[in-house]
Amino acid sequence: MLVGLTGFGACADRTLEPSDITSVPNLQSVSVDRSDAVPEKIPTGEVGFAALARLVPSSAGYYLDETGSMVIRVRDRDEFEAARSAYSTAVSMEQRSYARGGVRIVTADYSYGYLAKQREAVFENLFGSVRGVTSLDLNEARNRVVIGIDKSMAAQASAQLEEAIVRHGLDRQAIEFKPEEPMRPAAGSSSFGRRASMLLPSNLDGVFTTLVGGINIHVSATDPMVGNNGADGECSLGFTTTYTPAGGGASYPAIVTNTHCTQIWGAPDSTALRQGPLGARTYFGYSTVDPHKTYCAGNWCRMADAALFKITSGSIDVGLIARTAPGSINLDAASPYFVVKDVATSSLPMGTTYHRIGHTTGWVTGITVQTCIDHHLGYAWPDQYVTRCGDTGTASAQDGDSGGSVFVRLDSNNVRLIGITVGNNGTAPGSAHLWSPYDRIVANLGGTFQVVRPATLLPPSTIAGSVSSIPGTAFVCWSSASGASEYELQGEDWQQQCDPYWGCNVVNVGTWKVRVVGTSYTDTRSIFHSVVPSGTPAYTYTKYRVLSKNPMTGSFSLLGDSVRFAHY
Repeated sequence: MLVGLTGFGACADRTLEPSDITSVPNLQSVSVDRSDAVPEKIPTGEVGFAALARLVPSSAGYYLDETGSMVIRVRDRDEFEAARSAYSTAVSMEQRSYARGGVRIVTADYSYGYLAKQREAVFENLFGSVRGVTSLDLNEARNRVVIGIDKSMAAQASAQLEEAIVRHGLDRQAIEFKPEEPMRPAAGSSSFGRRASMLLPSNLDGVFTTLVGGINIHVSATDPMVGNNGADGECSLGFTTTYTPAGGGASYPAIVTNTHCTQIWGAPDSTALRQGPLGARTYFGYSTVDPHKTYCAGNWCRMADAALFKITSGSIDVGLIARTAPGSINLDAASPYFVVKDVATSSLPMGTTYHRIGHTTGWVTGITVQTCIDHHLGYAWPDQYVTRCGDTGTASAQDGDSGGSVFVRLDSNNVRLIGITVGNNGTAPGSAHLWSPYDRIVANLGGTFQVVRPATLLPPSTIAGSVSSIPGTAFVCWSSASGASEYELQGEDWQQQCDPYWGCNVVNVGTWKVRVVGTSYTDTRSIFHSVVPSGTPAYTYTKYRVLSKNPMTGSFSLLGDSVRFAHY
């Protein structure tokens, strides 16, 4: 699902208009703990805020400003220097790496601990009971708890919220209302049809024999023989992985996309996975890990909008995301893949540049505008369920982009995977884009994920084979190369030829090559049936070479030694 949020930028004080905020006089109450103490339970996406606040009680989180500098909010001036000092130990190196400038301290009205308790009180008492509430965020740039309200219900929802805030003893001055379009899932239903003729994997809608992040996928009936070319849900592939189930068990190849791309949202249902345009779809596997929604504060909730599919047919390439030209679905011929070299362990700071790939809109770049935000997700209120602690940015998307890869670039080719696309609140450029962060996906699904691309491609062992009797065949096999799933087998055919004057010589009678998905090939060419002059030795052989496909460039490189053996 794809949706865009408006109103928040790298520095929300610049981008949120005063008319967007409704304020009323503060209503004093002591019902909610108003100390700076950090709550015992905090959302996964705010671990850094909490760690800093435990060292500097009046601190209130951090974000990137328009220059790329890290801004730390601190209420008490006598703790400014303590916050500057604690930043390097309390905030992870990963989050600090996103800053392109220095560190500056700005004044806050409220501490993180104070706002965190206000936010949780809103979630427990108001979020699921007031019709029209769409989202809930502890916004570190605004230093407020921000309640999103469906624009179409703004007047009614605002009145109910005002009454509920008083009734539950919340601090009205610490809470803002933000009219917005609700988040919607961005799964498609027919978008493949317009490009059904593009069958080659030169674009994200093409037919892929090996699955990678960002390409089109199709989900439908559980039986792989039923509805193979139907028009059910269409989404994008988030990431490929070698998955080890929680509690042990054999590892298996898998992919991850949204649970809202499955037949039943937030429940295991063995939804079938296929790939390719209408009329050319291939069955790859089925959903195996898709936890049930849990009941929380009057809502059905999921930590991440994600489901894992076991690959039982075909293959995957771990650690690759399809790469297109910006704003295009056509693969970059010179560099068709991004390589996953790292995974995010926390939310991106607000103001961070990020990227996403989806089969409908291709490669789109945006800026993170909200972190760890709770969203009602669906097409009507009350909706399907609430996604907790997702992140949003400006890389708007369209139907069919659901589930696609979200990442930050480490250099020209290597990326850090940060999550998968969930939804949006519009399709116009800059509309809000919601994603489920990678660490929340792993925590929600359980088990162990191998997602990062292997550091090197190790060569296969020397190829070997066997030959059957005339008019026989040759079976050639080799060990797999780490990180490769496609090979090229090259052959040189040599044959003894005899002449009454010159005698007998072994000469090259042909060269050939064949693409192979797997690590073996049966050679049945006519060379095995060649006829030599009567009365001369029959001596024919082939020299075989095995090459491994470089997934980053699409080229083939020699990895196996040249091997020669006789046919007969």
